[in-house]
Amino acid sequence: MRVIGAAHASIAAEQLGKAGIEARTIDSLRYALDTGRERLDRRTVLIVDEAEIAGNARLAHLVDACDRTGAKLVLVGDPAQLPAIHAGGMLRTLQRQFTTTISLDTNRRQRHEWERKAVDDLRNGRAQRALDAYAENDRIRYHPDAEARAAGVARAAIADWQERRSAVVLSGTNDNVDALNAAVQLGRWEAGQLGAELAFSKRDEPIHAGDRIMLLGNDTSLGVRNGQVATAIEMRDDTLVVQRLNGRRIALPREYVTEHTRLGYASTTHKAQGSTADVAHYAPDTMAAQEFGYVAATRGRAENVFHLIAADEPAQRAAARGAFEWQLRRSVAKTSAIDTGEPTDKVHRPVPHTTPRRPQPARHGPPRGPEHPAAPDQGVSPAAHAEAPEDPHNAALELYLQRRAENIAAEQAWASPGLTDTDAEATVVVSGRSPDASPAPAGVPSACGGVGLPPGEAHR
Repeated sequence: MRVIGAAHASIAAEQLGKAGIEARTIDSLRYALDTGRERLDRRTVLIVDEAEIAGNARLAHLVDACDRTGAKLVLVGDPAQLPAIHAGGMLRTLQRQFTTTISLDTNRRQRHEWERKAVDDLRNGRAQRALDAYAENDRIRYHPDAEARAAGVARAAIADWQERRSAVVLSGTNDNVDALNAAVQLGRWEAGQLGAELAFSKRDEPIHAGDRIMLLGNDTSLGVRNGQVATAIEMRDDTLVVQRLNGRRIALPREYVTEHTRLGYASTTHKAQGSTADVAHYAPDTMAAQEFGYVAATRGRAENVFHLIAADEPAQRAAARGAFEWQLRRSVAKTSAIDTGEPTDKVHRPVPHTTPRRPQPARHGPPRGPEHPAAPDQGVSPAAHAEAPEDPHNAALELYLQRRAENIAAEQAWASPGLTDTDAEATVVVSGRSPDASPAPAGVPSACGGVGLPPGEAHR
């Protein structure tokens, strides 16, 4: 039996590779299947990690490939985490429709019992109860304005790193991530932890010796993947020498640095999904929602801290918390066409291709009025949203995926404790074999990478 893996992001695929599974991105696998460079057969088990973010078109492609070849397809993911940027929601639909879906409900990541309960509340939209628990345990911090918040988060993260604790800094938009990166860099510069300026990143940020940077482009010739982090060491022969967390040094051409890097102290919540650290600092903004808060609050093993903007007055802090609570009750989960109950003739009608439109700001906001004083903006305007535009998707594809799934035997998957690093992960198995086919080998861990560790520290 041959076990291979695929994931939406290259960094998640890399984590599967560390578990001994031959893995690549879903797009890379699709290309290899289409060109004949990769072949599936009845002895192949394909594991797709974090399937909830993959999108319906990608999943349909893999379902079809496994259906034609008899390979077994295992979808692993948590529908309560961040949804696909494009048309999605199919993992949730399959989880609901198949009786052989296995839900792993034990939280093995958060160390404190109260926090495991709070995470479960966040996952299920019980925002008020969750925030009550975080407040009682000093996990909600207030800052008077966006600049003060960035500086406060930077101080907290730098202190974590100095105590040899891994820490991630998260926000929803690239603008906020830039501000947080700049604040951390300034704090490290003032502490004498950085050296000379070496180069400039894609976002025109100065990169100093000792800076943590994030690599944003896959390059097999360099051996780098999108989402990896490294420490800048020196400029040599017009290349930037960086050191990966595993100690390996790589010489990045200046062109790669200026086109495919950014400071790596902070990241968007999307980039951080799948990562684990000792501490997570989350600076929510207008993109915050139930799924974003749930992902952010489950990155840290020991602590997960929310940083809000509010003046040092009870009314202002209550308003800021109320606005954040409203955001955490708002789900942005995708709904598949199958779940809308539309007539079949409508589902089959192709959607003409149009130019994707940038999402418009939400028309509805948190409650206002005398009982709900206006809360200060959490640091970014709606125009600064970094979410990619929605890609028009033919709803017939979703119906096609459903029919493919219904025509394939649902087969029981295996469960491994390594898969239960977060509150709950749903494993959906769609198999091209008969129900009495041989079980897959046990012990397949979930992808669990690291982002934003202190310089020189290895993954724990």
